[in-house]
Amino acid sequence: MLKKKGFKTDYLSVEKSKEQYLNMKNIILTESLEGYKNPALIKELRGLRESQKKIEKGKGYTDDMSDALAGALWSCSQDKFYKRANEAISEIIQQTGQTFANNRTFTGITN
Repeated sequence: MLKKKGFKTDYLSVEKSKEQYLNMKNIILTESLEGYKNPALIKELRGLRESQKKIEKGKGYTDDMSDALAGALWSCSQDKFYKRANEAISEIIQQTGQTFANNRTFTGITN
């Protein structure tokens, strides 16, 4: 639908490999993601299981929000502007020694 209206779109499947989910895991574990506390998303993330080739939802769990988050974070992390901006922000933080406020909901931003 967006493509028909002239928006640039891409197709991304997070169900064929672990790469997008491992990227999301790294972002979460390094506390580089800030967002609202979403109990349904947290439940989904806790229900994920790792198989030999991919990350899957556990029995009785859904994975729609976690798939969307993994895909969005992957897309952002592959963006050239994002990569340059992230490097610049990291450099500024290192030079100034500043840290961000620790007001965490889902996860917080730290240096």
